Amino acid sequence: MLSVDTLIILMINTASGGYLMWYRQKPSGEIEMICSESCLKSRYTVGTSDLPGVGFMTISNTLVTDSGSYIAVSKKKKTRAFLGTSYVNLAVTDHTPRIRLFYGSGIAKTHVFQCEVAGAGADLRGPYWEITELGHVRKMRGVGSEGIDADGRFTRWSMVTLGSDKSFSVTCLSSHNHTTETLRTGTINISQGASVCVFTYFLAPVACALLVLTVVLTVLSARRTRQRGLERDG
Repeated sequence: MLSVDTLIILMINTASGGYLMWYRQKPSGEIEMICSESCLKSRYTVGTSDLPGVGFMTISNTLVTDSGSYIAVSKKKKTRAFLGTSYVNLAVTDHTPRIRLFYGSGIAKTHVFQCEVAGAGADLRGPYWEITELGHVRKMRGVGSEGIDADGRFTRWSMVTLGSDKSFSVTCLSSHNHTTETLRTGTINISQGASVCVFTYFLAPVACALLVLTVVLTVLSARRTRQRGLERDG
């Protein structure tokens, strides 16, 4: 895996006798302190430049989970007086993208599919669909959206709702902008009438059990009737 260091430079009041406190606001909204006069994590290094008004932070081996808003607060060492603040947004791209396909049943016998492509930034196009029905393949774009997930990954989504009285299969794809690489999910096959087969599969053992029970009860009733007849004759 490629190791990358990230340098964050901020313009901020770094007066003599002052120091910087660093915070990170996660994509989820949670705020954590990273550095006060010393850093809480060894991957972070902070300092100020010889140039006035410049503070910096270096993040070693930057991870997707380092995404967020980085906030620097400048204070006086002795008085703790507030001198100024500045921030920058950092989005770390995951270079090992992931594509996933979700399926559920909609209303009025429709089928709902959602595709998710997480990572790889702008290098991958938004997901699209291949629907195969009766040997014919058609491509389509669904209802799409994009955003940053809770871990800081740039994520795209696409959703389609399909209804058909014929069997069909669905695959989701996402192609690379600069190469021939294509991400592809597994294929979901929708067979019309499958639910009836499944119902029959579970119903058959019950029907057999009822049939056996009926035969046993009939035999027992016949024996009892015959025994009563013999007792009467005796």
